[in-house]
Amino acid sequence: MKKIMFNDALGLTAAVLSGRKTMTRRVVSFSENDAAIYSNLTDAEREAMLPVIIDRYSRYQVGERVAIAQAYKDVFLPGFFEHLPKSAINNKMFVKAEFMPNKIDITDIQIQRLQDISEDDCLKEGIQELAPCSECGSPMYYFSDFNDGWWFFDPREAFEGLMYRLFHRDLWKENPWVFVYTFKLVK
Repeated sequence: MKKIMFNDALGLTAAVLSGRKTMTRRVVSFSENDAAIYSNLTDAEREAMLPVIIDRYSRYQVGERVAIAQAYKDVFLPGFFEHLPKSAINNKMFVKAEFMPNKIDITDIQIQRLQDISEDDCLKEGIQELAPCSECGSPMYYFSDFNDGWWFFDPREAFEGLMYRLFHRDLWKENPWVFVYTFKLVK
């Protein structure tokens, strides 16, 4: 079984575990040649190539069950893994998928440009909506703790802000091809 990691600091693991986040995007690691070819295809040709690209480049497949990586300290009773080094207990990079209690099933995979995300898909990515602003009447959107100051008047802007916080670079402006993984939480 494979594992998948979501950012804890920005609340994405919690969003998955609550059932609020049901979609994630991961950059397609095309070879340079394949990226150029794929970019020059028509939409119909890209649709026809989707199974080949998924088979060649996707880490996950439709129907696959994937463990949600969490630090051992977050999912087991204290002392359960005391024989392991502290770095292994506190860091979810080192966990074994088979020990993870929470899982997702991949239900769909698509490929699109990062900026092609819809407002509805932003909400499936874990962006949250607040009641309308009392001063302006517009709803506000945020991606982690509302009090952290990262709130927006548009879900796409909130998602762009999330990409900036996750990658600390201008990934949004680069607009790479991404796998769009839709999943459901397994209880």
